[in-house]
Amino acid sequence: MIKDFTGQVLGLFFYTPNRTLEPIGKIWYTNTVNKYKCMYRKIIKWIIIIIVTVIFLVALAGIYKFNYLANKEGYDVDGNKIKVENIISKIEEGQDNIISWEEAIVVINSGLVESVFQTHGLDVSIEIEGGKILKTKEPFIDDIFDEIDKCGEKCDNIVLATE
Repeated sequence: MIKDFTGQVLGLFFYTPNRTLEPIGKIWYTNTVNKYKCMYRKIIKWIIIIIVTVIFLVALAGIYKFNYLANKEGYDVDGNKIKVENIISKIEEGQDNIISWEEAIVVINSGLVESVFQTHGLDVSIEIEGGKILKTKEPFIDDIFDEIDKCGEKCDNIVLATE
């Protein structure tokens, strides 16, 4: 302990390895600050690891959606499931209601189709319940008939026509 000229205790001191006199409180403060700096560095490191992991998982989900699902039947090029309700709600009376081939397959598999007509130019007209007509282009000749065969029992009553 070191006392001032009045006899009051100034604090506890110790000798450092290089033989300088340091107050004990300064060492405690320095060690505490270093301890908290290490703790903050660890927290920041874990936050960065979590952020990078989340970004990686979002990228994987995007790859799955746009590369895998987009190539499956019943999904559009964006990887979204094609729903018959969405297709039918877009139909306007007296208009050329052109849909994609993938949408045409979904409509056929829905069981709402009354008749199908194909041309040699690969154009397909699909008449659904209510007399509404949808048009599409098939990839190869007779693909529409292959899809109707795959459909099974729901498509047994479809009237087929070709030119």
